[in-house]
Amino acid sequence: MASSSVSKKLYDAFISHRGPDVKDTVAFALYESLEEMGFWTFLDDQALQLGDPIESAIKNAIYSSSVQIAIFSPGYAESPWCLDELVDMLDTKVLFIPVFCDVQPSDLRYPHKGVYAPAFARHQEKKRFSGSRIDQWKAALLSSSLISGYKFNTSNDNVEMLCTKIALAVQQEVGKLNVFPRHGEVAKHKEGLHSDAAASTSTSAQVKKSSLLPRYSHPVGLESKVECLVGLLEDPQVQIIAVVGMGGSGKTFLLQIVYKAVKSKYDHSIWLSISRSYSLKNLQHDIASHIGIHSELVSEERAAELIHDYLQGKRSLIVLDDVWTLSTENSLIDKLDLPAEKDCKVVVTTRNRQVALNSSV
Repeated sequence: MASSSVSKKLYDAFISHRGPDVKDTVAFALYESLEEMGFWTFLDDQALQLGDPIESAIKNAIYSSSVQIAIFSPGYAESPWCLDELVDMLDTKVLFIPVFCDVQPSDLRYPHKGVYAPAFARHQEKKRFSGSRIDQWKAALLSSSLISGYKFNTSNDNVEMLCTKIALAVQQEVGKLNVFPRHGEVAKHKEGLHSDAAASTSTSAQVKKSSLLPRYSHPVGLESKVECLVGLLEDPQVQIIAVVGMGGSGKTFLLQIVYKAVKSKYDHSIWLSISRSYSLKNLQHDIASHIGIHSELVSEERAAELIHDYLQGKRSLIVLDDVWTLSTENSLIDKLDLPAEKDCKVVVTTRNRQVALNSSV
């Protein structure tokens, strides 16, 4: 079998997708997210080399990956390539993560009457594929529909948040314990070894600066943003910082890099995902849980007082990721009643510039 011919995992993750549906949106954003966190990821033309036989290269990548990710979009079943990939991915018996993008698990479970029905009708009408092969595809879709995964609506949901959740699931599976443990190893694998003469031109400052960054395919402007954010966190006159940008622009990715690089410098580092709706009591409970306080049976005012007293005089870093509205931001800053000392740093990511402008950042 193909799986027995590969003894060493060459990739952390393999991403299967149908290009016309999600190539430039969810698929590439997920690829970037995994790459930025230091994972060696296979995404067709990002990994294929000139002259590679496509079919065998993809099959080899599947069987040499530690995690399989399939992005099921409305047009996924139109591609025999995708369906063949899916059969192989499930055959590897490694962690399989389904992403249901604008489809439901029931569409996979019942391909004869759901979104995929027209595609399977065309496969059968054209008679290009045997009945047993089509049955394999349907069985693979059924198996995928029964696996816990992520549902995503491209019209309403946050691509960054989805990619972060998936990347963290991959991180847990492959056991990445350091910030970016494979940075040097993978960079050599992908780009080739530099000559000793060229390497000797790097200064210690450059080495120190680049150590904050993960392996990144398109690092234009990223390094300066990392340096800027780290500098603001180290500024004793700054307490609240906002990272502003439209959805998918990389706010969360940027902050993940900085957060992982600096969190060991703080007594307490807390990351909270906010999004469109939130419960102040739940957020207080999350903060309290991080610092070892039981807040379930007290009022919001008392919980805020307990958190304030505990964090007083301690170095703390609190990230409020994906704050949508001005009222949400004000409620969080005011009602959480965080210490006013500059050692208590709060970083907000938001799509709404007005949230930043009116929040004393």
